[in-house]
Amino acid sequence: MPPIAKQSVGSLVSPFPIAIYLKCASILINRYRQGIQGAQAPLGPLSFHLLLSLDVDLILINTAGLMPHIAIVNGPNLNALGVRQPQHYGTQSLAQLEAALRKEAATLGMLVSFFQSNHEGAIIDHLYGLREAGVTGIILNPGALAHTSLALHDAVLAVEIPTIEVHLSQLFQRALLEPARRPLCVAPACRGVITGLGVQGYLLALRAFCHHDSP
Repeated sequence: MPPIAKQSVGSLVSPFPIAIYLKCASILINRYRQGIQGAQAPLGPLSFHLLLSLDVDLILINTAGLMPHIAIVNGPNLNALGVRQPQHYGTQSLAQLEAALRKEAATLGMLVSFFQSNHEGAIIDHLYGLREAGVTGIILNPGALAHTSLALHDAVLAVEIPTIEVHLSQLFQRALLEPARRPLCVAPACRGVITGLGVQGYLLALRAFCHHDSP
């Protein structure tokens, strides 16, 4: 069973129809009963809790095909949102950004997962993992790697998952004052780029995946 991503189950949002929740509950109850029948003593509440924990990933994977799964991948320094240069990146923290995306995903009927790393290789490894998980689309904020990383460009092409690159700040405006930010290495591998709209850029990218199915 391939992992969905290298993060906790708590970072996944699954606004499934009630029928799917009931089906999952039925599966767990049946397994709980089977455990009782095969054990010398009935399983206690703690055992049932562990059974639930072990089966969460299986449930998510089995039901993920019923709705779009969009992976939000954030690169270097995005962990410092709300603290680092708020004049460029805003005052909302990464946790607040993820909360806004969870809320929007629930409205759109989509599954979202989150990943952030300050290391280029870890991001590339994660992208390949998303391909194995059958993710529908990727919202990628590569941070400064957008201007330097041919390796990340190649990985986006290789995984063949529709990707929208998002930046909180206005790249083209900043490039006038910071020439190092002029190259855009990752963007040519992406379906599109949204820049300068803050958190709204992520929400727009999520909506784009909801309304645009073709590569």
